[in-house]
Amino acid sequence: MEQSLASSPPVLSIAVLNRMVRECLENSFPLAWVAGEISNLTYAASGHIYFSLKDASAQVRCVMWRSRAQLLGWRLENGQKIEARTLVSFYEPRGEFQLNVEAIRRAGQGLSAGRTQHQGSVRSVRSIIVVGARAGGDRPRDIVGPGRCIPV
Repeated sequence: MEQSLASSPPVLSIAVLNRMVRECLENSFPLAWVAGEISNLTYAASGHIYFSLKDASAQVRCVMWRSRAQLLGWRLENGQKIEARTLVSFYEPRGEFQLNVEAIRRAGQGLSAGRTQHQGSVRSVRSIIVVGARAGGDRPRDIVGPGRCIPV
């Protein structure tokens, strides 16, 4: 049986589909720490840092925008094991899943090391664990979900 044209689902352009996928992913995943090893590291002339983060069974592309990269305080290298505070994203022009990296710490340092790295003021520590902003100016995202606490 042939389906009538009037009842067929709408046909989406690739651009519309990619925008829908990006919105779905970005609204479904909270700001989170992800652990892995750096590979395919590239320092762009723009100041952005591009790399893959991998573990024993998977990898994901990552980008750290210049404004965040300038705050890093140490140079990333291939093979380093890190923990990255990330927002899930989807790069629409190429249809690629990626992580936008907000902050990086060396693997195994945890929250207490994060505090010592940012001992300038309590305000700087709170900025690490309370709110992150999306690259491109989208709305801020809370790290702590309802009913959960992180000591400061």
